[in-house]
Amino acid sequence: MAVGRPSGFWIRVVAYIIDAVIVGVFNFVWTFIVTLAAGGSIQGAPAFLVFLVEALVGIGYFSYMWSSRGQTIGMMATGLRVTRSDGSPLTLGRAIGRALALGLSFAILYIGVIMVAFTERKRGLHDMLADTVVVHNN
Repeated sequence: MAVGRPSGFWIRVVAYIIDAVIVGVFNFVWTFIVTLAAGGSIQGAPAFLVFLVEALVGIGYFSYMWSSRGQTIGMMATGLRVTRSDGSPLTLGRAIGRALALGLSFAILYIGVIMVAFTERKRGLHDMLADTVVVHNN
């Protein structure tokens, strides 16, 4: 199956920023509601619950979009899509794995993400771990 032309670092950054705004707005509203319900302050267990839900929202958004459409809203806006390295679509399990690996790529000082700029097929650590590639949607 044809894979397509790998997308570069900066276009992927733009797509991610769009997606981060979408997820961030939802998470802001969620946190605001929980904070109001908690009397204006969340600490300890409620703060952990908020963090957990926010993480799950992000993982859920990316995983669902990658596995159902092959692209997030940010990727749609920038003309990108994600596939397996052989061009086949991602399963939900692989998409979840890619989302978790993306978290790892961010956690190690963004090195896993910056790798996109320097690898031949424009793949980050999360792409390598999940056997995926982000390509232009021709």
